[in-house]
Amino acid sequence: MLILGISFGVSESTANNIFHYWIDILQDLLPCSLFEQFREKEDEYFWIQEILTELELIVDTTEQSIYRPDDDKKQKKYYSGKKKSHTLKNQIITTEKGTEIVDVIVGERGPESDVNLLIKQLSKFDKKQKFQGDKGYQGAERTTIQKKSRESKNCQQKSKKIIRKKPKKEYL
Repeated sequence: MLILGISFGVSESTANNIFHYWIDILQDLLPCSLFEQFREKEDEYFWIQEILTELELIVDTTEQSIYRPDDDKKQKKYYSGKKKSHTLKNQIITTEKGTEIVDVIVGERGPESDVNLLIKQLSKFDKKQKFQGDKGYQGAERTTIQKKSRESKNCQQKSKKIIRKKPKKEYL
């Protein structure tokens, strides 16, 4: 809160009060994930799990940079070799078209692998649930990996180059 206070020219306590005021409003306005909506209603929770098995859910993870922790032990905990900085990871699981957020994990350590984050979440889902993810999810059960074709990219790039080439002018 100190940084927020300095950034906006207010005291730390004022920044804290404003932050918590807006957090409560945003939590009311923004939709929560399907699992959060039905967490207390056990019978509806199982019903949602069963309906989701008809879909192949999309899973993806993002990394968010954070300031380097002062403590050496924390530094090592949060250092992501992939991003070459200290990070936190957020994982989002959505329906096929991305219209519904099914589950969210926020603030995991940066070095935690994408596949391990998904494995931690599998207990929330039905045993028949299928997922689709990128190469970071290789090895996770019930998950198909979306492969990008290099050949199709190369063909598209070559065809663009051919189209862009200007014809040579011939002089008589």
